[in-house]
Amino acid sequence: MDTKRCPNCGLVNAASAMRCDCGLVFASHSLNVAGNDWDSDEVQAAIRVYVQNGVPPENIVQNLASEGINENAARQLVRRVLASMGTGRQVSPYSNHSQRMFAGVLVLLGGIVVTGLAYLLTPRGGTFIIFSGLIAIGMIQFCIGLFGWVLNKILK
Repeated sequence: MDTKRCPNCGLVNAASAMRCDCGLVFASHSLNVAGNDWDSDEVQAAIRVYVQNGVPPENIVQNLASEGINENAARQLVRRVLASMGTGRQVSPYSNHSQRMFAGVLVLLGGIVVTGLAYLLTPRGGTFIIFSGLIAIGMIQFCIGLFGWVLNKILK
């Protein structure tokens, strides 16, 4: 059975699906970029449809890269399509990593604040809860984002 992967959420759908469960309406043109035809009007039209449906540019770049286009060439193609649409959005290889680091810091700080509140609200000599799960998840997410960001910086 033929399938296609949603560039927005990554869900595998039937090849005949017109819409993903996440709400994305698939482009009428396939992003089939085999061979040297990756810069065709059809591929650019499909990119425009994905952008209009709210798919983040980095997801479009990753989808193109998974279909055989060099990641830098895919990034340039998406930038050119975005510029032609007048959206002004730039595709940054660091955006996903920065977002993960930011989310990690927020979760980490949330765990620290809630633990501090639990400590302050506990009567003297009583026991309180340390929200170690939030703290650990925040630290892990931050480290994953930092590792990806540094790795992207080194490989670029």
